[in-house]
Amino acid sequence: AFLAKSVLVCEGASEQGLVRGMDRFLASGGALPLEAYGLGCVNVNGGKPDQAFERALAPHKLGYRAAVLLDHDKGATEALIADFVKNGGQVFRWTKDMALEDALFAYLPAEGVTAALKVACSINGESKVDDHIKSKSDGKASLASVRQEGLKNHYQPQTRKWLGQAARAKDNKWFKEERHMAKLG
Repeated sequence: AFLAKSVLVCEGASEQGLVRGMDRFLASGGALPLEAYGLGCVNVNGGKPDQAFERALAPHKLGYRAAVLLDHDKGATEALIADFVKNGGQVFRWTKDMALEDALFAYLPAEGVTAALKVACSINGESKVDDHIKSKSDGKASLASVRQEGLKNHYQPQTRKWLGQAARAKDNKWFKEERHMAKLG
């Protein structure tokens, strides 16, 4: 990041993986990679959201443009965020109470949800993905029923919510490694 003009501080490996995966995808279609624009990514290994701001302040004080990308399910200190923004930093976070997985399944177009399910199954196996969907929906949905919705090229809001919850289930997070989220990106 010291060789970059701008620094994007990612709350964890998932956020960094998503950015890198999307960057690779866009570059494969002819776009310039983020490094060509002078952007360096830093991962603060999850945990407390305030750590991302503490990490971003160091390069920001040295004159780098700095931004923070984080979930919005754990509260960062609002005063810290306001101070960071007031001093020229930028903050990118999902809708309130959403983690990255919640936001992905809530906002991706139907084709993206279908693709994300395919990636989740390739990483975790269909049985685990099915178990998580059933668990988070209290048995009201399964991988098969979700796939049926996908055939109509439309997912119900409640289904999308269950998928986000299933994807970040504490016992087996579908994409919680940088390489897995990069594959999804």
